[in-house]
Amino acid sequence: MRYDSDITRLAHAVTALTAAGPPPAGSLTGPAHQATLAARDTVTGELRDLARAVLQLPAHTRRDPAQAEVSPAHALHTALAALPPTGHDMSLTDALAVPGGPLTTSWQTAARSAGALQAYHDLLAGPIPGDQAWSVIGDIARISAALPYLDADLAAALPDGSEHDRTRQTLLDPSTHGPLRRTADELLANPIGLAAGTPDAEIPGRPRIAPVRTTADLPQATATLARLIASRGPDLTADEATAVARTLAEGVELTRRLLTATTDTPAHPAAAAAAAHLDAALPHLLTVAHGEIATLTTPAPAVLFLTRQIRERLTALSALADHLQPGPHASAAQADLQRILEPLSRWAAETAGPATQLRNSLHAAAAAGRLLTPHPGTNRGRQQPYLWQPTRTGLAHPIVAAAERGATHLNAAAEPLARIGGSPTSTAQRNAAARNAARDADQAAAELRAALAGRTPAELAQPARAAHPAQQPHSQPSRRR
Repeated sequence: MRYDSDITRLAHAVTALTAAGPPPAGSLTGPAHQATLAARDTVTGELRDLARAVLQLPAHTRRDPAQAEVSPAHALHTALAALPPTGHDMSLTDALAVPGGPLTTSWQTAARSAGALQAYHDLLAGPIPGDQAWSVIGDIARISAALPYLDADLAAALPDGSEHDRTRQTLLDPSTHGPLRRTADELLANPIGLAAGTPDAEIPGRPRIAPVRTTADLPQATATLARLIASRGPDLTADEATAVARTLAEGVELTRRLLTATTDTPAHPAAAAAAAHLDAALPHLLTVAHGEIATLTTPAPAVLFLTRQIRERLTALSALADHLQPGPHASAAQADLQRILEPLSRWAAETAGPATQLRNSLHAAAAAGRLLTPHPGTNRGRQQPYLWQPTRTGLAHPIVAAAERGATHLNAAAEPLARIGGSPTSTAQRNAAARNAARDADQAAAELRAALAGRTPAELAQPARAAHPAQQPHSQPSRRR
C-alpha cells in the first residue's frame, strides 16, 4: 500500500477528465446519469476527508471558519466541505457496475482511485511531519483545482428537463466553486513544500495492525512493528524493549536452527553468510531481552500486542519444526522443513527494521535520561528492592551497545536471507520502486497542470469569482430627500 501510487492514479484519472474537455450537451442519460454523479460525489468527498485527516480535525468537522482565515490548508478543507452532494440516489457499488460512455467510465475510474485513499485515514491517526503534510495538501489542491471545470462539464452533460435544474445549479454554483478555485490556486502559487507525493512514499503514523494468522503474515507484521517502535522514539519503555528483543531472538534462533537442519540450504551460497550473522546477533538480542533496565512510563499496548502475535506464530513454527525431525521419512521431513524455511527467511530479512528502530529508541531514551539501571550498591541476592538511577551514557550503555551490535548483524543478514526466502523485492529494489513512484507522481502532477492550462475560466457557465454584494447596483443606498 503506497500513498504516492494511489494519489498518482487519481491524478491520472482527473487529468483524463480535464483534458477531454466539455462533453456533448445532454449526453448523460439513463442509469449512467446517476452513476456519474455518484462517482463525482465520491471523489469530492474523499478529497475533503483526506484533507480533514491531514489537518487532524474531528471526524464530523465540515468547516472551521476561524482557522480558514489564517491557514490556507484549512481554507482548502472548508472550500471542499462547502461542495454539496449532487442529490443522486445510487450507491457507489451500483454506480461502479453501470455501463456507460467515456464520461461515465472516466468518472468511475476516478472514484475507484479515490476509494483507495480511504485506507490512509487510519494511518493519519496522529500528526505527521510538516513537509509530508504539505505534500498531501498539495496533492489535494492540484486535484481540487480541476473540480470546477469537471462540475461544469457534468452540468452540460445532464439530461434536459426541469427535474435536473437543482443538480445543474449545484454543479455551477459560483459561491462554492469560486472559493475552491481561489484557495487551490493560492496554495499552488507557492510551491514550497508542495512536491507531489510524500518524501517517504508512504504516509507515516500509527499503522494498522493486521492479524498474524499465517506465516505469510509475519514479514508485514514485522515491518509494522518497526514503524510502531519508531513512533515511540525515546518514550519506548523497558517492557516494550525486552518484548521486541525477546521476539526477535526467538525467531532468529529458529531461523538459524532451520538453516543448519536442512540438507539443501548449506549448498545455497547465501546460507553460510546468513547463518553466521544470525549466530552473531543472537547473544546481543538475548542481552537486551534479559537486561536489567527500567522506565517510569507505561508501555504502548500496540507494541506488546503485536510482539505477542508474532511470537505465537513463531512458537507454532518451532513446534512444527521439532515434529519434523529426520527419521524414517527423512526426505519428506527435509522437504517440509525447507517449505518452512523459505517464508521464515523472508521474515528474518525484515527483522533488521525493528532491530534498528529498537537501537535508535534505546539510544534516545538513554540520552534523555529515561532509561534506568540498577544502582551499583543494589544487591538482589539480599532480597532488597532495586534502587534505580538514570543513565546518560548513550551508546556506551551495555544494553544500548548490545542493541547496536544486534542491529548491525541483522542488517548484514537481511540480503542473504532475502535470497534464501525468495523475497520478491530486495532493499535496493524497494528503494528503486520508491524512486519510480515519486517520479510517476511528479509526472502525473505535471500532466494535470498541463491539462488545467488548456482550460480557461471562460468555459465555466458562470464566473467563479462572484461579485461582492456591495458592488451590485441594487445595493447602492438611496439618497433621502
